[in-house]
Amino acid sequence: MKLRRAIYLVILIGCAVNLSAKGDSKSYYFQRAEEAYQQKDYDECIRISEMGVKENPKDGYCWGLLAELYSKRANGQYAKALEAADQALKYIPKKDTQWQAFLICIKGDVYYKVEDYSAAKVAYRQAMMMDPDHTEYPVDYADVCFQLREYEEGVRVYKELLEAKGTPVYAYAELGRGYYHLGRTEDAKKACNMAIVLSNDENAAAHHTLAWIAADEGHLPMACREEARALAIADHSNSEIADSLLYLCRPLLDAAVRNELQKVYTDASAHLHVANYFHSSANYVELFRHILLAEQYGSEHKDLLQAYSITYDCLGEQEKSIELTLQQMANDTLSEEHKAYYYHALSSYHRALGQTEKSTEYALLEHAADPEDGDIYRLIGRNYIMEGNLQQALVYMDSAVMVATEERMPTSLFNRAEVHRRMGNEESARRDLDEALSYRNAQNHDRTTFLFVEAMQGQREALDHYTDSILSLHAFTSVYGAMYDMISCYAQLQDKDKVMQLLDKYFSMGYRQVANVRHYYRLDWLREEPDFQALLTRWEAVRQEDLRRVEEMLKGGQEESDLTELPFTMESGVMQVKCVINGLPLYFVFDTGASDVTISSVEANFMLKNEYLSDADFLGKQNYVTATGEIHEGTVINLREVRVGDVVLKDVKASVVKSQHAPLLLGQSVFRRFGTLEVDNKASIIRFRK
Repeated sequence: MKLRRAIYLVILIGCAVNLSAKGDSKSYYFQRAEEAYQQKDYDECIRISEMGVKENPKDGYCWGLLAELYSKRANGQYAKALEAADQALKYIPKKDTQWQAFLICIKGDVYYKVEDYSAAKVAYRQAMMMDPDHTEYPVDYADVCFQLREYEEGVRVYKELLEAKGTPVYAYAELGRGYYHLGRTEDAKKACNMAIVLSNDENAAAHHTLAWIAADEGHLPMACREEARALAIADHSNSEIADSLLYLCRPLLDAAVRNELQKVYTDASAHLHVANYFHSSANYVELFRHILLAEQYGSEHKDLLQAYSITYDCLGEQEKSIELTLQQMANDTLSEEHKAYYYHALSSYHRALGQTEKSTEYALLEHAADPEDGDIYRLIGRNYIMEGNLQQALVYMDSAVMVATEERMPTSLFNRAEVHRRMGNEESARRDLDEALSYRNAQNHDRTTFLFVEAMQGQREALDHYTDSILSLHAFTSVYGAMYDMISCYAQLQDKDKVMQLLDKYFSMGYRQVANVRHYYRLDWLREEPDFQALLTRWEAVRQEDLRRVEEMLKGGQEESDLTELPFTMESGVMQVKCVINGLPLYFVFDTGASDVTISSVEANFMLKNEYLSDADFLGKQNYVTATGEIHEGTVINLREVRVGDVVLKDVKASVVKSQHAPLLLGQSVFRRFGTLEVDNKASIIRFRK
């Protein structure tokens, strides 16, 4: 949508140049700004446009450019964008309805971004009526209707758009989403399938909706396949359906993701999407593997640096993240919005390492690049808490409260209350906490903020309930932030047992930011406790082992890609491994004495019923020999795809045995595809080499 709007603005700019050439002697600035916009030098475009309106406050088209660019800056200069849009609407000729409609739509964008969906709806509707030939405005209007849960109205607009404008793919996908929320499942399926056909199977949103439908209907293998396709096409790893499937059937979803990736294996962006998926489950070895493949297949250098730096941060290797972020900065044009991003990242990395002076230095640079971000004051205040400079911390927390938006006010008040309590100002702390709680029923507030406030007041009932709810959904990807919040809240209560329990859970889920925990100021009271130190020492050893495996893979390059590691478990003295057959995860007995892959009739019937096998895969009868030397007759089938670790084998012959209780055996028809194999009993891993 934003790309289409940028293209439309280029067209409008051309029209404005023609108009201004006829009657506006001050259009010189606009034309220069237009050149900068065409070259994507947006900082220069803003600079020239600001000069234009300073020279001539009635230069409506320069105001229009400023409105569009202010609204899209990192962290959004929304107040300035609305002001510029109003000025542009005031001075651009009323007969120029295209520009008038575009600017009203920009106002709608701002309202949408600040989640004032009702105001956005009014603006989009006005733009739609003013310029009925522009198809983007109805799409914006329908989208905000969906945000307001007005699905009937959104569906009506998309149907009208399809009838009037033909077959835009995105309209079918969104129509499917609307039908789904209205409970019209069959209509949703038809619309999504049409979007997939028209896009040559490149519509992630349609597959995403189909995944929802399949999950609701209890068809989890199908849901996993649909969501895996969405993940391979675009980055949906933070969506609710992916979270739900991770919780319900992680092995199925993992297998489906790998299967879909084979279709686009040389697509660098697909590997970055899949890397982000493995990031969600803290599977760093797989994450790095796919970043390497993205690099191999041509992903841009700056994208790779960002991916590597974020991943090293998750691994608790902030020094490496700092190094890579500085490399990013050296390779970037460093527009203001990029500067703010880099400075924020660097400030966070140094804070995690306990390097508060350096963290504050970058935070101040971030503030200079993005002066409207009031949260920076809070972050600097935290640095001063870590240093023990409470007077200076209070100065910055006061500033955070002074500039806070309504949405951020409770958090800012809570942070200031923390400082007051550390200084012994109990009355001031109580006032801030009471005021923070007064926002409890307002919209757009993070509920965990109020858990922090209640914890500081010694209340824990709501916190205990929230903790039980989160821990019952421990496989959800969104639990990472929630876990850290819970640790912080129980730290306010100085509940050592609960903090230690949650920290152990946090690390066991794969999160490796040991240094961040070690320097976390809310754990000052616990820092010298021997069992706390022992916990960090134990998980630091695990972190180092994770890092070693990643570094070995990175050094190995292509040579390491010839190595496949397959974990195994011992069940009653039998070695079992997980393989994926035609997209279905199954556990096999690792049997080097068996000649073929064998499966029981129960699994074969299940696979046929659920379309993992087709009639064409059944090849006839043959005798087979077991590891004990017994001869049995079985049905021969062709397994179109057998995935062993990261290796995909095509067309593997297998035998179906009549016994319903026969174990699944992984035999020589798979092993002979590899050069060598070794069993590491200590690590419980089988290593195959081509």
